[in-house]
Amino acid sequence: MKKLLALLLLFGIVGCERESKEVVVEPSLLDKCVSSNLTALQDLSIANEAIDGLQLYIPEGAYHIMGSIQTKEEFSKFLSIALDADKATSWNEQMCAEINPKIKQSPKDNCLISAEDMAQMSKGDKEFPELEKVEYWNDFLQCDEEDDFVEQEPLVIEGCLEMPEQELFEIFVNFSKDEMDESFNKAKDEMNLSFFRKELIKQGIVMNDEHREFLNETYKHYSEIFNRESVLICNTQGIY
Repeated sequence: MKKLLALLLLFGIVGCERESKEVVVEPSLLDKCVSSNLTALQDLSIANEAIDGLQLYIPEGAYHIMGSIQTKEEFSKFLSIALDADKATSWNEQMCAEINPKIKQSPKDNCLISAEDMAQMSKGDKEFPELEKVEYWNDFLQCDEEDDFVEQEPLVIEGCLEMPEQELFEIFVNFSKDEMDESFNKAKDEMNLSFFRKELIKQGIVMNDEHREFLNETYKHYSEIFNRESVLICNTQGIY
């Protein structure tokens, strides 16, 4: 009896061990085919009408540099490097010049500037020395008859130059993000995956991890389309 119980226990344990072993299922031919084509589509190595027509996707509210998604810290660092590049102008002066609308010149101001330019260009003219005089060109261009008024756009930030630099920089970061979004949206129709695929071909570049990271949000956003097209390619090859 003890021997029988021992045998039953042994077989029971062995049975449990067998059940606990992970069952390895080989991927089907369709799985392998879909995986291969999915990689090819994401690497933009094959033309596909549905994939080519997809536009570069930027999540709403994301910081980016013309489609290259950044954290706020990375985006801010990019701006600070750009501001540092101009050693002759303070951060506040540069930021205020970008944020506040540009001062418009009146027609009379523009005329006077033209008169000064013409006089400067005529310096050294010995045959007609009067051409060196700004007054000559003012009269010639009839600058005094030009309108001296132009309506200026209201300032975005009053007393901009006097603001604390860091406080102004925070405003500048948000302003720059809006400007980047606007620039991206204007170019968005051209920034589809067909454009990137053709650029890779033109420059003889093979897709690398950096490119994939750049397109990662687009891959995720359109994952259903990528998967569907991969399956369709396999189906046309008779693989179901």
